[in-house]
Amino acid sequence: MEADRAPDEELLATLIKMSAGDAAPEQYAALDKLVCEQPAACEQVVTGLIHLADLEWESVAQGPGVAVPDGSSAPDPMAEQGTTPLDRASLGLVSTAPRGPVASGPRDHGKTWRARLGAAAAFVAGIAAAVLLMHPPADQPVDFITGPPGDGLLAVDSEPLPPIATLVRNTSYVLESRAGTPMWAGASLRAGASVALFDGVAEIEFENGASVLLKGPAALEIDASGSPVLKYGGLVTRHVPNGPWRIRVPLAELWAPAGAMIGVDAFGEEAVVHAFEGDTLVRPLSDDLSAVTLTAGNAFRLRRDAHSEICLLEVAVRPDAFDFEARMDDGRLDLSSGYADTVLRSRPIAYWRFDSIDSGTVADDSGGNHPLQLIGEGVDVVRGPGNSFVSFTVRKNRGCFVSAAPLDEIAGTDYSVEFWFKPRHYHRGAVASLVEHATDQRGAVERHGLIIETHSASPASPVPPSLEGVETSPKAVRFLHRSPPGELLSGVACFSKTPYRLNDWQHLAAVKSSDALRLYLDGKLVCEESDSTTLPEGLSIVVGQLFSFGSVRPFVGELDELAFYDHALTEQEIAERMLGVETTLAPAGKDADPSVGAGR
Repeated sequence: MEADRAPDEELLATLIKMSAGDAAPEQYAALDKLVCEQPAACEQVVTGLIHLADLEWESVAQGPGVAVPDGSSAPDPMAEQGTTPLDRASLGLVSTAPRGPVASGPRDHGKTWRARLGAAAAFVAGIAAAVLLMHPPADQPVDFITGPPGDGLLAVDSEPLPPIATLVRNTSYVLESRAGTPMWAGASLRAGASVALFDGVAEIEFENGASVLLKGPAALEIDASGSPVLKYGGLVTRHVPNGPWRIRVPLAELWAPAGAMIGVDAFGEEAVVHAFEGDTLVRPLSDDLSAVTLTAGNAFRLRRDAHSEICLLEVAVRPDAFDFEARMDDGRLDLSSGYADTVLRSRPIAYWRFDSIDSGTVADDSGGNHPLQLIGEGVDVVRGPGNSFVSFTVRKNRGCFVSAAPLDEIAGTDYSVEFWFKPRHYHRGAVASLVEHATDQRGAVERHGLIIETHSASPASPVPPSLEGVETSPKAVRFLHRSPPGELLSGVACFSKTPYRLNDWQHLAAVKSSDALRLYLDGKLVCEESDSTTLPEGLSIVVGQLFSFGSVRPFVGELDELAFYDHALTEQEIAERMLGVETTLAPAGKDADPSVGAGR
């Protein structure tokens, strides 16, 4: 059928009635039968929708409820009745949605076709919106406006919408990332705005009177309904005058009541949610999990496991973790001219100085055959006054380095890993790891034999003695040795008793020597554990996040001088790394509590 051919007049009339909700049940059934029996009728339906779109653009405002597939509105989420305990032994987690299959009944052609029309209309509107975004009419503003339920963003040449939020203050660089323009205190935000905070603190006040503090590095969007969508970083609510107020975070929606104070730490596809004041309804974005009520004084972590399934883990509530006014100094790393020679004398099997990324590749400066391949976005080489390093920024999708060949040289023997790093905020971020690419009954899976990662400021609650130390060490560096490689809580880990510092360059060395695991921070031993196993062959390197896929536990900060060895570094060799190196370090303070962290 030709693209410009007019649709059948009778069919067009039916579509008009259906779009208005005036069609009789017989018309729904007749159209359903027509499309099923005559494939060409589908083209007629699409053409009819295009003609309708040419006649009128209609913006469908969302009501106060949550949009559901059949076009009705869900009840007020904070007013649901009949809640039952999910686990009374687990603090504050209360189920608000019964489980079980949905009863089936006679087919409703009206609902079926309303859903089809909605999907088709959205498809047509999406094409038109994309065209307008790429080719806006001359001298006409392009503004994001509220579209149909689903929080999609439409663009039309119209008068700008009224502001729905204001940037009250900020202590660092803020970017409106969709337009690519910097923002300053007093700037207005409209539906569809996307804010990137590179560092420091920013306060945003919404038209309903609610305000939030955002701690960088962070990424926040405002959806079509005017609700904040935290993509990355830290957020705390300062004032919620009217509830429920929706806040979207990775893997869930939060519904805050009036007067609620909530703290969220989001990193990739993980989020830690703290309820400081008021009971918050949490809706995980999973068909397998019911909504839960997080009562004041409690917290939990939402995360994906190795099979990409959402799970919840109770954690300790930490108001001090949301002190967003803390000083955020910037550190500098100046290496001596002989630093690389010092490293090479220790005979690394792989060494990356990150001086450049050529055609997506970082050369192995040890002279070996282990170049790193860049995958994804948000990773760049930064040339400082005395040194070059790699920077991992806040990123929506994956951004990491991987090795093409496995690091078989360390199989069956001692090994060491060292690097300089500068975290940008307290978060769960995998700096370097070794993974085994395997397949099980559920498909491809990556199993870890080694993980070196930073931990957030929000530890999990105490766990059974057999798992002591796992996810219970705030602001610590974790060195995990796991043989054989696995997916779950196994292996032996060292957790630094000294917390890592923000925006300061620090040297880290992880050493496996015979049956000992040792972790050094700035040349000082901060944890020691025992394990007599060795790693197998077939482990590949991942740098900058936990897996080579997705965006699980992305590290945000800077990294330099990464090296692997097939033997244990001595304490003297580690101490030599600190000689002739100049860094700007934050003074010791409340974050230097040596009691933080524990090994197992």
